[in-house]
Amino acid sequence: MHIPLPVRIQALAAALALLAGPGCTRSFDNPAENLQAGEVAGRALLPGGGALAGVSVSVRGSALDQATRPTGRFSILPLPRGHHLVVLRQGRDRALLREVDVGYGSGGRLEGVWLGDLRLPRAAALSGELSSPGGIATEGVIVDEATGMATNVSGLLFRLDGLPVGAHRLVAATRDLLGNTWLAGPTSVTITEAEAGTEKIVAPMPLEAATPGLGQIHFRVSSLVGGLAAQDVPVTLTDGGGVGVPVPAPDSNGDRDLTVPEGIYYLQVGDPASTAVPAPPRRTAVVYRADLTDLGTFIVADQDTIDAAQLACHADADCGPAPASCVSGVCAGYSSPPVAPATMPLCTDLMLCWIDGSCGVPGDEGPCTDISTDGTGVCLPCHTACTLDGLATVFPSCP
Repeated sequence: MHIPLPVRIQALAAALALLAGPGCTRSFDNPAENLQAGEVAGRALLPGGGALAGVSVSVRGSALDQATRPTGRFSILPLPRGHHLVVLRQGRDRALLREVDVGYGSGGRLEGVWLGDLRLPRAAALSGELSSPGGIATEGVIVDEATGMATNVSGLLFRLDGLPVGAHRLVAATRDLLGNTWLAGPTSVTITEAEAGTEKIVAPMPLEAATPGLGQIHFRVSSLVGGLAAQDVPVTLTDGGGVGVPVPAPDSNGDRDLTVPEGIYYLQVGDPASTAVPAPPRRTAVVYRADLTDLGTFIVADQDTIDAAQLACHADADCGPAPASCVSGVCAGYSSPPVAPATMPLCTDLMLCWIDGSCGVPGDEGPCTDISTDGTGVCLPCHTACTLDGLATVFPSCP
């Protein structure tokens, strides 16, 4: 018996509705087809498939940080053209790193990138010590160049928590009481899938005195702020002694390259005191002679753009269970919780101190900040402040 095509379509639709059941928010559309220009989106899941809410999602070098929705969804937009590093982290428990290339499509429009379902494996910790000749240098900083995360070295010991599986390159710098700079690394370490959820001990990293030899720092700045061109974004570079280093204007491609002596440097893009245009987290660079330190792209966005990214949506399912809903591309009835940027260390990774003491972190003599009730605190780098739970981070200025 021949059944007309419209009737068959209606029957198929009714059957799908019965299979879906009441209240089902599934969509059989390809999410990538609905992405806006420059949007990078995905969904954070447990290895078993359950949604992970409240996961910190960061783009290295930007202030576009957000937490995943109750459905595990996140949406970062609008990212400029180029190569970007997206880091997802749930406290110190789970972490994932994804490299993303945003480019122009055939119509000359920036394409969106759908990362799909991202099952977050357990995070790992890297710990070890710096080997100092005669115990000359004891305090400093260690940097994981893969994520951009930097944390203090206390008594030559270090520990980096919440790191994703994959390749990492560690570099370290310290200063002695005479003001001399000592460097350790670079040391390449790979965290394997079998090592997820464990603490991996790094072989001792010997310190050597910095030389006048020259190395390079490379970076670029991109602005998403209307009326603020990338070349007009303030950029400040200081060495380990707090002395400013001249920064050249960008070339025709927007790149900036500096030749500097070996040592530790701090790069701040944007004004950390601005509330309308939050500055990306400051980056720490350890430069070696005849080596290139590529800090990647720094993205400056205004607060409205950041807020819009935190609540961007395409369907009700992007926002979470009712009464949350997607209204004109924005999640209504849902507020994004504050989270620490996934590219920053947790407060508990930082060096402990007494409230009335000083920290003396090389080139970064911030005060000892109280986050407890027992008279102790943590040595916080300038422009960093943490809450006691270690999961919320803001960037105030130092005195």
